[in-house]
Amino acid sequence: MTIYSFRSAVSDQTRLQPSCGRDGRAEHPGNKAFLHHHMGRLLLRIGSILPQWLNGPELAHAARDIERMCWRELGYGKAPLFPGDVPPFLLHDENGHPTGEPLQEPMPPAELAARLAVLELSVPPSLSPTESNLQALARLLNLTPAESEWLLWSCCFTRFAPPTIALRSAEHAWSVLTAVLGVSPDVIRSRESPHRLQVMGMLKAPPLGLQDRGLLLSDWLTGTAHFMDVVKTAHPGAAELWRALQAGDASGTNAWDSPVQ
Repeated sequence: MTIYSFRSAVSDQTRLQPSCGRDGRAEHPGNKAFLHHHMGRLLLRIGSILPQWLNGPELAHAARDIERMCWRELGYGKAPLFPGDVPPFLLHDENGHPTGEPLQEPMPPAELAARLAVLELSVPPSLSPTESNLQALARLLNLTPAESEWLLWSCCFTRFAPPTIALRSAEHAWSVLTAVLGVSPDVIRSRESPHRLQVMGMLKAPPLGLQDRGLLLSDWLTGTAHFMDVVKTAHPGAAELWRALQAGDASGTNAWDSPVQ
């Protein structure tokens, strides 16, 4: 799955290259492949159900973003340029002649959803530190499947430029997350899972005072900086992983008793 985002102010090369942690060490290359694969899973899932919970300009904007990001899987020879993506002067050289960059109309959202619904991803990559750490946390904290998915999607959204998906309200956000996580509405509406992950310093909460205004889906799917640093680093064992999480400043992690005996 190719992850491409034309709209991001940060270049594709910058966002997708292996990054370094706060200690300056290069990240394990397997982390990028692992998150790339699962960001692809998330894009296919979101794109295939977009028309169910968005409409009008919001649906069109989100569908355009996802079409750009999945251009290889959709059979395009290169990332598409849609009308309005670039200033008109960039489509002409210094002599005023067209540069030859073709513009194309976005695929209708319903057609895009149908195409994405039947696409399949390649075999998942080999084990990486991020995957091992997420699996260890699921065991240590007895995470529900929805919580595990929430953390995984948050790692993906934090690592890569996510599609712009506007939400009308907090209630709309919970209904969208229900569909994305594939759980019953009661699991999300109880709000216990996100609260637990936020208290432990893993998941960012939407900005205080703004939750009921909807914001973006990415506001509900963002890992904290400390959690991202810890989860991408290899640790000798579960105890070391837990101690690294507890070391986060102002994360609330230290308020929890260690599950590691």
